[in-house]
Amino acid sequence: MEKIIAIVPAAGLGSRLGLGKNKAFADVGGLPLLVQCMRMLADTDCVSRVIAVVRPQEVKEAELMLEEYSKEYYPLLPFCVVAGGKERQDSVANALSAVTESDGYIAVHDGARPFAGKEVFKRVLKLLFQHLSGFLRHIFLHSICSGKFLSSRLPVQRCVEAPAQWK
Repeated sequence: MEKIIAIVPAAGLGSRLGLGKNKAFADVGGLPLLVQCMRMLADTDCVSRVIAVVRPQEVKEAELMLEEYSKEYYPLLPFCVVAGGKERQDSVANALSAVTESDGYIAVHDGARPFAGKEVFKRVLKLLFQHLSGFLRHIFLHSICSGKFLSSRLPVQRCVEAPAQWK
């Protein structure tokens, strides 16, 4: 399987949990949730880099936290942290702006979902590569095709309308 860049949106307020802080920083099973996510992505052996997205005021805290745990839990996984936007789609757009690679694949994996596990992550990617192989390089979901999120640095070969059930 080809290596991918994982964008990890983790800029939510976590208000439903009532923690008073972003759930990405919440300790779950002895580690912050975002660290659990990074560890899972590293364990898949198919992620070449992670772009974590947190609220603007949390960028430095997230960088320090991820660096602190990296040596033990994901020593070979490069990562960066970028500031999120007002809405999730804005956060993903900010992360896309941090993509420096000129080719490859990008997966968006919710920072609050590390326990889906590496096998689920790998199985979904494998199915996408098997069934959408040539098409996958060209497809952008409807919201991205609107032009709202397109980065001038990302070459768009063509844009297709997403199936209705994806909207």
